[in-house]
Amino acid sequence: MGYHINRLIDKYRSKRGKMQNKKSQAAGNTAAFILLLGLVIVLYVLLVPSEYRDELLYGEDNTTGTSEIDVIYENLTLLHESPRRLDYLRFNHYEHPINAFTLFKTTESQIIEQFNAFNIKNNIFEKKANEVRFELPNLINTDDVMLSFQATKHIGMVTLILNNKVIYENELLMDSPEPVELPHDLLKDENVLRFEVASVGWKFWLTNEYTFNDVKVFADITDVSRQKSTNVFYVSGSEYANLERNVLKFDPDCNQAEVGVLDVSINGYQIFNGIPDCGMLNVKEFPPRYLKEGDNFVVFKTEKGSYLIDLIKIDSYLKDFAYPIYYFDLNEVLFNALQDGELDVYVTLEFADTGDDRKAIMVVNGKPKYIDSDGLLYTTKISYDIIRPINNWLKLEPDANAIDVVNLIVELRPR
Repeated sequence: MGYHINRLIDKYRSKRGKMQNKKSQAAGNTAAFILLLGLVIVLYVLLVPSEYRDELLYGEDNTTGTSEIDVIYENLTLLHESPRRLDYLRFNHYEHPINAFTLFKTTESQIIEQFNAFNIKNNIFEKKANEVRFELPNLINTDDVMLSFQATKHIGMVTLILNNKVIYENELLMDSPEPVELPHDLLKDENVLRFEVASVGWKFWLTNEYTFNDVKVFADITDVSRQKSTNVFYVSGSEYANLERNVLKFDPDCNQAEVGVLDVSINGYQIFNGIPDCGMLNVKEFPPRYLKEGDNFVVFKTEKGSYLIDLIKIDSYLKDFAYPIYYFDLNEVLFNALQDGELDVYVTLEFADTGDDRKAIMVVNGKPKYIDSDGLLYTTKISYDIIRPINNWLKLEPDANAIDVVNLIVELRPR
């Protein structure tokens, strides 16, 4: 590079030398006088103290002037920018479709617990009762809890005690009595049911006794798991960074008179709560801050009725986006050297990391050039014929994914 720059310097000095020769010929008669005067000045400068010598040579600010050759050195770098993250935005509108689903609840009778046969008795010599335990982990969705049993032996008054509260006292007259309802307000997650038989009283020679078989607790259990549907959709980093507004669309197939409130939320933010228009497309707009980069969750749930939710879609509308444009100029000396074939224009990109997704389109003065690099540095030469003295412009547009550009350098290099 130094060799080629020296050629430019020699060319400049040759031009200046010819001009000086012409002047020396015109002033040939005074050459001796000038030489003599020069010797006197040199001698004077050498004899003055050093603190005054710099002032005489360089002036008060102790700096030398800037020549045209110095300008050549200072302007080899035409542009140096740090674009940083350049997002890839193929569209200004993204659609996130979600598959159709049905919301409903089912209620069915289920056996909660079944117990082995047991015997209770009460006489003058012995009093024997029995306790059974059962759990109701989903009590809020449990209704009509009943106790059924067979009493193959039934003598005396039987008492049923639920969680320390008497719920039944009767003397059974048949082996298969009607089921006994267990009051819902007495039920807990964990329950104790006690069976006792009454005392014989003054008839001390008798024994009151019951033998129970096929003892069961059963209830109507409502399955509400299908009253709620959680769905996932993905938002890329580029989309998230440029969101302007969002719209949720869905078409519910339902009976307006039979369904309950439909609740719709995204990432915990409520979007809709009410009875929707059945058989029609419902459109609800929500702010971009409800979304996040990566996985997003949209939840539909209801407490009553049946819904078929179809044509579900989240539309994202992005801001108007323009990639930055960078400008650079060349001074007259550099531009002439470029046109004379002594210099070339190079563009260097420094990426933040390596990878096989460094794809972009670089546009210089309207001429596109495709870039595909998997390294940290990418350098390419720009044809001289598209470069002009002033108002050159350059733009980078990602072509596949967002790219991170640490440095963008446009420079001149000697051939």
